[in-house]
Amino acid sequence: MRSRAIHIALGLACASVLLWLTLVQTDIQQIEGALGGADPFWIALGMIVYAINVLVRGVRWRLILRQVVAVRFRSVMTALLVGYGVNTIFPARLGELFRAEFCKQRCGIPRIWALASIVVERLLDGIMVIMCLGAGLLISHGNSEMERVLGSVLAVAAVIFGSLFFAALLLSVKSIPRWFDRWPRIRANMEMVRTGLNIVRSRSFPIMMALSFLVYLPDIFSIWLAVKAVGITLSFGNSLVLAGAASLATLFPGGPAFLGTLQLAYALTMQFIGEPSAVGVAATFLVQDVIICRSLSSRRSL
Repeated sequence: MRSRAIHIALGLACASVLLWLTLVQTDIQQIEGALGGADPFWIALGMIVYAINVLVRGVRWRLILRQVVAVRFRSVMTALLVGYGVNTIFPARLGELFRAEFCKQRCGIPRIWALASIVVERLLDGIMVIMCLGAGLLISHGNSEMERVLGSVLAVAAVIFGSLFFAALLLSVKSIPRWFDRWPRIRANMEMVRTGLNIVRSRSFPIMMALSFLVYLPDIFSIWLAVKAVGITLSFGNSLVLAGAASLATLFPGGPAFLGTLQLAYALTMQFIGEPSAVGVAATFLVQDVIICRSLSSRRSL
């Protein structure tokens, strides 16, 4: 409980600092004006596209889990929505831990297997958003200072997820559990970790990458629609930059509903493309409204 309290406190502190850094340089009246003039048609369409994104994510997670255990699609979607709902309420992505616990309680899946599958999910997401941000920066040209900032973010993300991929490859080696023969319980847990991460070495991993591409198509489109709703039409390259930056923001611990991290990502991207930061921040509140609606649907699924 103490570690979770520290986790929550750090997430809230991080979110508060990032939100303050964003809003202190943003015109609040412009945010209000952009929200007041938001087009409900684009918002509604964005919610539909976002729902498609969640469904495809459910398909992908079920296929990842299927490497070790078969789970019904309905159970997978329920667990996914529960995790997303907790991420909306609590900071620091605690929903991932709740999702693993939900899988154990409702589906009988060991926590280690559930957490390993979530690690694979995050790894796939990380690779995709790095590709989105990298491709976007390559084909788009904007504010040079912001381009350097986003380039630095891309480099840090590449190091983090490259290290994660290397660690997953290492832990999925068959000989790893044998290192812990003196400690049978640890050996059994390491064997479960190896089994859960083995997909990164299998022929299924390229298939999961292709499916991740299908995950991010509606994700990019929903982000484009959120910005369109507040009056800005993004080019394809700028859409990739925003999708990459925003998705990276959601992959790392932050506030409830990604408060703070999401605002900073949108503000930096708007500065990169030469648009007011306030419009980007307004778009994040629309996105977070959709996330909250998703959280409400997760409660109904319990």
